[in-house]
Amino acid sequence: MTNADAAVVLKQFIDAARATGRLTLSEPDGKEVLAAAGIAVPQGCFVTTPIDATSACERMKFPLVVKGVSPELIHKTDAGAVLLNLADADAVRNACMAMQDAVGDLDGFLIE
Repeated sequence: MTNADAAVVLKQFIDAARATGRLTLSEPDGKEVLAAAGIAVPQGCFVTTPIDATSACERMKFPLVVKGVSPELIHKTDAGAVLLNLADADAVRNACMAMQDAVGDLDGFLIE
């Protein structure tokens, strides 16, 4: 992808964020912009439910990290929205469910 293509991707994400009143990009969006610019980012995927997380992580190498995604979560660690060293799909699903209960309203989960 060229720098011009990466700039187009960045503009699309910024325009979408502004259209919804957000002042920041979500972590998954930010990483997609970085990848479009040729910057290496960890393998990961965004899912919206704990069940989706279970199937998505089966294509990834363990241990994994789960991060909560929400416009209100700028500092995820401070909010308890980062769980590390998850050894299998059950641990990932349980982490997502626990995070939903603890943090509340989430757009989804970034699994890396």
